Amino acid sequence: MHTRLDARGWVLVAFAGWALLCVIVALTGFGGRYRLLADDPASAPPLPKVVLASTRSTLGPLGDYAEASNRPLFYPDRKPMTVHVAGTTNAAQALNVILTSVILTPTLQMAIVQDVQTKESMRVREGQPLGGAYSGWKLVAMTPRSVVFDGGSQGQTTLGLRVYDGHGGEEPTRMGLTPQAIASGALGAPPPPPPPSPSVMDANANAVPPATQDPTVAQPTADDTRNAAADAADAAANAANAARQAEMIRQRIEQRRQQVQAQGANAPQPNDKR
Repeated sequence: MHTRLDARGWVLVAFAGWALLCVIVALTGFGGRYRLLADDPASAPPLPKVVLASTRSTLGPLGDYAEASNRPLFYPDRKPMTVHVAGTTNAAQALNVILTSVILTPTLQMAIVQDVQTKESMRVREGQPLGGAYSGWKLVAMTPRSVVFDGGSQGQTTLGLRVYDGHGGEEPTRMGLTPQAIASGALGAPPPPPPPSPSVMDANANAVPPATQDPTVAQPTADDTRNAAADAADAAANAANAARQAEMIRQRIEQRRQQVQAQGANAPQPNDKR
C-alpha cells in the first residue's frame, strides 16, 4: 500500500532534513578550530612611496595682471570706479549744525541736527558718524538735552538742544479770540475800555499829599494809562472784527443750505409722470 505525501508532509520532511544536517555539522566541529595569527609587521603590505619635488608657481608676476585692474571685466564701460570712503580724510570739516531733537528709548538712541547753511536735517544714531560734509564727526555721547560729537583731530563738540528764546517766528494766537468762540457766545460781549484815570482828569483834586506817598512804589503815569487804554481798544476791535467775520461765514453757510434745499425740492421724483 503506497501513501502519497501532500504539501504539508513535504515541508515536514524538509525541516527534518535541515535539522539533521545542522546536528552533523555541530558534531564534526565545523568552524570551531580557528586561531589568530601572531603579530608580524613583515606580513603587512608596504606603504607607497611619496616623492617630494620642488615646483614653481604657474602664475606670473603681479605686473602681468595690471590690465585686469585697469579694465574691470564686470563694469559696463570697462573703467575703474572711484570710491570715496567716509571718514578717511585727515581733517573733518568744522561742525556747523544745530541740535533740534533728541530721541532716547531702550531700543533707539538718535539725534536730529540741522545744517545752519543748507537747513538740511540729518539723523544720526549714537556711535555713528554724520553724513555728507560732516562725515568726520561721530556721535559719542547723548543726554536728554545735549549731545557730544567727536571730530578726531578737532576734538569734541557739545551741542545743546535748541529751545525757543522768544525772538522770531509768528505771534501766538490769542486764546479765546477765534471766530468760532465769538460766534458761539462763549466769551460774551467784549469788555469796554477802562475809563480814564482820575489822576489824568483831575490831577490836582486827587493828588496824594507828598507826605503819604511811598517813594519806593512806582506811581502810574499818563503814558501808562494811555497805553493800557490803547491795548484794550485794540483787543475790542479785534474781537469785533472776528465776530463780523464769523457772522459773514454763518450767513454764507445758511444761504448755501437754502440753495441746496431749493434744488432738492425742484428735482423730479422717480414716480412723477411726464
